[in-house]
Amino acid sequence: MTAGLSPPAHAELDGMLAELAQGAIEWAAMPLQQRSDLFLRTRTTVGQVSRRWAEISIRIKSTPPSVRGEEWLAGPYRCSVSARRRPLREHPTRGSARRLRHRLPP
Repeated sequence: MTAGLSPPAHAELDGMLAELAQGAIEWAAMPLQQRSDLFLRTRTTVGQVSRRWAEISIRIKSTPPSVRGEEWLAGPYRCSVSARRRPLREHPTRGSARRLRHRLPP
């Protein structure tokens, strides 16, 4: 809920939501080859920032030492594994989206 947020926080969130909506439009129009390239770049970038990502998440959530590995599994590791899946350009549909199945992550 955002009921207790100050007006500047509302404005910032509105801007973020507008940016997200624009990104969704751009993604929908993006050819499969470009999507595949973006996934590969994402994997590289996640690898470069994974330690920092996990450490910041652990610090912000005050995660106890006994479950800190879960921050790695839920964050950078999960993202990296998802990005390692076969690139779209190698999909048996040979670039066609008509047979791709859309699944939500477990």
